[in-house]
Amino acid sequence: MNKRPIEYVSTEHTNIRRVVNSVGNAMSDLDTLFRLETERFNLSLAPLQILSEKSARLAKIIDSLWKDLKEHFAYEEENLTDVLGATLSKALKMEHAEIAREMEYVKTIISGSSFDGLTQPEMLAKKSNLQQAIGKLCQMIEDHAKDEDVLVKLVKKATKK
Repeated sequence: MNKRPIEYVSTEHTNIRRVVNSVGNAMSDLDTLFRLETERFNLSLAPLQILSEKSARLAKIIDSLWKDLKEHFAYEEENLTDVLGATLSKALKMEHAEIAREMEYVKTIISGSSFDGLTQPEMLAKKSNLQQAIGKLCQMIEDHAKDEDVLVKLVKKATKK
């Protein structure tokens, strides 16, 4: 049994968690700006520009995360079937598909997250929707990685000599 794919998966989880953390940080920046502006009861033109910039930064980070995840998923689906067997590989692919659907949903929300011309309540609703979707996506990715970490640990244990 080849241990290299297992080692690669472990390393990749660390990298993906780092990017997921960046998504969380970008969302926190956006949330902080909203909170400050809401407390002042005035989402002025300057903060709208900042909101747009922070939203664009978030979109870039999400795109980077999706690129990394697609590569990671493809690698796992191609290289772990022999290690995990048909049943676990099928479950892995199903989870990858669920994460892909949620990622597409998040990307749709972000692409439609222009705050221009919206009232303050509309902006807050849009921000809340985005925050919930990103929170769900990040949790799905983390839960999936934790499940895979357990599998990796078991495979490593089983292949120790």
